[in-house]
Amino acid sequence: LAHTSAASTPNAVVLAAVAHVRRVLAIVERCCLFWNNMDSSVKRLSRLKEHTELLVQHAGRSSRLQARFKERLQGYQGFWYELEALCQVYVQRAVHDVVTGRNALTKLENAADVLDTRLAIRGRQ
Repeated sequence: LAHTSAASTPNAVVLAAVAHVRRVLAIVERCCLFWNNMDSSVKRLSRLKEHTELLVQHAGRSSRLQARFKERLQGYQGFWYELEALCQVYVQRAVHDVVTGRNALTKLENAADVLDTRLAIRGRQ
């Protein structure tokens, strides 16, 4: 918000606060989506672990099982790389959102301070 009279009206301050709350809500929604996806990923990882453990127990018995074990191991590794990439994107977005939110909040606080000052000056007159 600029420090103009239009940006420092009570309506402008309230509208800016509402916009900031909407941004926070969008961030929370993205966090919920991420953690819901993480839950599915952890369940999938658990299934992969169980399958891999069974293959390890029996892989030495046949070349077909050894091939299957190597295939599963590659899938397991791939899953971890995908999960790592997903988490890195999440962290990058979260950091960006926090910085953006802090900047918006600072602007909103500054506009509210200007409004408070103007109202105090009017009250003295």
